[in-house]
Amino acid sequence: MVLTGTPVVNHHKDIFGILKFLQPEIYRRRESFEDEYFFVDLLHLRGKKRKLRIIKGFKPGKQQKLQKKISQFSVNRRQREVLP
Repeated sequence: MVLTGTPVVNHHKDIFGILKFLQPEIYRRRESFEDEYFFVDLLHLRGKKRKLRIIKGFKPGKQQKLQKKISQFSVNRRQREVLP
């Protein structure tokens, strides 16, 4: 069981880390996760062997698919729901 006090995901890397922790056999590489759900641009940096990956947004229908996967693991409660 995993509990976080900060359920808001600010970046795709945040949710990947959680999914990798929960299902490491499925979520092995962040790049594969990004390629499945997002449009990715590769920026070639002069003098560097590695390319910079720029996320351009969700691919069509993938945001809903990812939200559905996350809902299998996530329970959100508002403060007013749990405190008197």
